[in-house]
Amino acid sequence: MLTFKFFKRLLALIVVLLVAVSADAQMQTFTVTNTKTSGTGSFQDAINTVNAEGGSWTIKFDLPSGSQIKLEHGQSIKGLDELKIDGEGKVKILFKELEDGSNVYPLSISGQTVVSINGIDFDYEETENKLFGSIYFTRASSNNKLMHIKNISNCSFNKVGVSFAGCVVDNIEDCNFVDCDNTAIFFKKLFDDEDNEDLRIKKIQSSYFENCSSSIYVSNGICDEVTGCVFYGNKDVSEKTLVKNSSISGTTDGLYNLIANCTFVGNENNKPVGAIQSTNCKEIANCSFKNYNSTLKD
Repeated sequence: MLTFKFFKRLLALIVVLLVAVSADAQMQTFTVTNTKTSGTGSFQDAINTVNAEGGSWTIKFDLPSGSQIKLEHGQSIKGLDELKIDGEGKVKILFKELEDGSNVYPLSISGQTVVSINGIDFDYEETENKLFGSIYFTRASSNNKLMHIKNISNCSFNKVGVSFAGCVVDNIEDCNFVDCDNTAIFFKKLFDDEDNEDLRIKKIQSSYFENCSSSIYVSNGICDEVTGCVFYGNKDVSEKTLVKNSSISGTTDGLYNLIANCTFVGNENNKPVGAIQSTNCKEIANCSFKNYNSTLKD
């Protein structure tokens, strides 16, 4: 005999399913169909479209594996409710140098947007004008909630990395950061009303960092876990400041709860001083260190 309790559970399940279906129905999809720098079906067209229409969007790519898309610097995506970009591991976005040499973020995403990015290689044609990050995520206004980055996975960042200002980041996983002249992952507050307890990177896991002047830098907020990552090589100490030569570093306002199961390999010549430079690091577990003058530099 069917009970009231059964019908109550059934009703709750139906409500959950309806909410999920409604959320999916609200997501619009733009499919990039060519590698042109502009025009119908281009990635530039996708950026223009989602900015013009707003709401929630998925950007997909109907392109052969290994496709390269050149993109002018200074692009921005603003004010969406949600944004998913899925390259499925077959697309490289190649940022072009501006003719006037302007030092700008090549691509910024701002607002209260919930963001997920998967399977894209980000690269840069030139390195003379060193940029702040391949993608700049920012809350943008003190009137907005913190930006929410749900996931960045299976991406490669060559020559430039990612910067977060006024954000909560759930997960960065299976990403490669190589030859980043600035910090590969930079995390900071944007406005005075942001509490360090709210600003948070929950997980950085199973990612690879090579030849970066600094791999991870938490200026404000909390990084809960850095696990299963490899940090290989740093710039010479003479080229950069001390902080910039630590694979993981931060200020007194930046806290690391756990760094575990990571491998740190410094330069054989002119060894970096500290693999980890932070005054706020609660626990380091099961990590290996080679070619450093010290493991931890407070």
